Amino acid sequence: MLLARFDFMDRKLLELQVDLHELHEEVERNSGHNENTLDDFQWVIHHLDQDVGRNFILLQDRSLIILDQQTACANHDRLREKLLDYNSKWNQTSYKPLEQI
Repeated sequence: MLLARFDFMDRKLLELQVDLHELHEEVERNSGHNENTLDDFQWVIHHLDQDVGRNFILLQDRSLIILDQQTACANHDRLREKLLDYNSKWNQTSYKPLEQI
């Protein structure tokens, strides 16, 4: 009876060793997969960072263009106001066309 118990324990120990070996192999596979996944994430992050940098520079450039256009429009509006003011003053002065003189 004691030998049967030892045989049973030997089989269980052997099964546990096999299970442990399989788990160890699975951990190694997962570790390699995780390293590949990490490399992939780092590659994506690097390229996204570059894209964000390019987009930011583009945004700055376009903002400067818009600012220049707004300044030009403001200058144009001031010029138009001066011209209208000048025209109204010109029309208010009493002058005679050259033909009437």
